Formats: sequence, C-alpha cells, structure tokens
Amino acid sequence: MSASIKAVKDTIFGNFDAILKMKSEILGLTKDDQRSHTFTNSDSTQRITLGVNCIDGYRDTVEDGIAMVKQYIESLARDETTKSLVNAVLRLLSRDGQGNIKASKVLQLRKMAEDSGNDRFIEGVRIIEESYQPTVTKRYIRAEYKDSKGAWHYVPLDMTAVDQLTPETENTNQME
Repeated sequence: MSASIKAVKDTIFGNFDAILKMKSEILGLTKDDQRSHTFTNSDSTQRITLGVNCIDGYRDTVEDGIAMVKQYIESLARDETTKSLVNAVLRLLSRDGQGNIKASKVLQLRKMAEDSGNDRFIEGVRIIEESYQPTVTKRYIRAEYKDSKGAWHYVPLDMTAVDQLTPETENTNQME
C-alpha cells in the first residue's frame, strides 16, 4: 500500500511539473524557490496544493557571520535605551529548538544592514545568508473543496486523516 501511495504521489508531482515549468517561464523566473503551489479550478470550488516542508539549516560559516553582526550591533549600545534596542535586534539571531536561525529573521537583518550602510554588518549578514542550507523533509499534496457556505474543507489524503471524516463531509462536494 505504501508503494502505491508513493507512486500516486510521484505521478501527481510529475504531472504538475510541466505546469510549474511553464509558470516559471511566463514569470521569467530562473529559479523557483517557492515551497508550495496552489491550483484552483475555474469556479473556485476545488483546489490542490503541492509543496515541500523544509527545515532551516546552515553551514558552519554561519558562526562567522553571526560574530560579525553581533560585534557591530553591540558596538551601538551606548546607554540603557540603546542596549534594549541592541538586545531586540540580537533576538533576530536567536535559535529555534533545533539550533537554527529562522530564515525570515535573516531577511529582517538584511534590511537593517542595508539601512545602516555599515560594510561589516552587511558582510556579516551576507555570510549568514550564504551559509543557509534548507533541508526538504517531505513533499505533500493537499486537496480542498468549498462547501455551499463558502468554507474550505480538506479532503483527507493520508491514512491518519481519513478518520477525521464526518458523515456530512462524506456526502458533500468531494473532489473528483
């Protein structure tokens, strides 16, 4: 059963691959960094989302970038008021439960570095960004349909989710 589910999943991703390539060509994208794509039918009553889950990860050089950024930011602290601002900015470098920095926080840091115009700060953020190595954990497919009241409902596509069906969702507008 597991092999059959994998085969169907591979087929679905393969079928959408041409569509995603066409989308990239139309938009003039050389690289597609988008982690999910949602496709909706013409009357907006059904949609399917294909995507990947990723975990943020970094090479060891991230530590050099962090040290450069911290050095610059800490040099700005002059009194209690600026120390609290410095601590707020340094929180952007805080790590999650797996010891990684969130990529979204690095984007905020880049904006601050550009606004500062400080070469050392900019270089530190650049090193952090270049150290970024996300890891894809799994691919997923989500299907949904819209009921007569306009609310979206998931169509269970995995073994554990099928228990979540209620009698009313079993008999409504299921995706074909």
